Amino acid sequence: MTNYDYSPKPFLCLHCGNETIMQIVAKHNDQEFEYTFPPEYNEEVPWAVYDTLYILYKCPVCSKVTLKSIESFDGIKDHKGRVIETENILYPIQTGDLKYVPERIKGAFESALKTKNVDRVMCAIGLRRTLEMLCYDQKAEGKTLYKKLVDLSDKAIIPKVLDKVSHLIRDLGNAAAHEENVEFDIHIINDLIRFTRIILDYVYVIPKELIRIQEQFDLNKKEA
Repeated sequence: MTNYDYSPKPFLCLHCGNETIMQIVAKHNDQEFEYTFPPEYNEEVPWAVYDTLYILYKCPVCSKVTLKSIESFDGIKDHKGRVIETENILYPIQTGDLKYVPERIKGAFESALKTKNVDRVMCAIGLRRTLEMLCYDQKAEGKTLYKKLVDLSDKAIIPKVLDKVSHLIRDLGNAAAHEENVEFDIHIINDLIRFTRIILDYVYVIPKELIRIQEQFDLNKKEA
């Protein structure tokens, strides 16, 4: 079973954007066993365990719930012999982990999140600002955000499909900043947030995760 630390820790609520200590309202643990058939035994015996712990949290600020999973496989360990645990947020739906995103860009994105349920126009502007900061960090060329995004697409830093998404975020951010009486449906804002996370994932998270997985695979292969 996972050795997850249940002590209270604050984390960001993706519903209301507040970083707070969540209340645990439910837990469930699933296990799957991988078997082997050693010659000294007359039957299969378990040699490794896939462990998935599900924890349901409730935010004390907005009263909405967050579902996390903590996955581990005791056949894969780090260089200190500890079982590696991977934590994911399953609900609300989101992608990736912002730990690899530069702090300034991560801060801009989380600031936009905090305004989602207060001022959707400011949230759209914040998401546009997140893209501007990403372009600066990636040394995009061009005098306008549009040209900078095209440059990132031409350099394959973001793929063509995300190029279209980023232009949409830019356009809606422009509308929020310059048009009077503009309003945004909460579903549009949620989609913009999700698309922004996908872009951050593609640029920052996936490359780091691939390196981490490859290094761990090489280490386990060497030890074996």
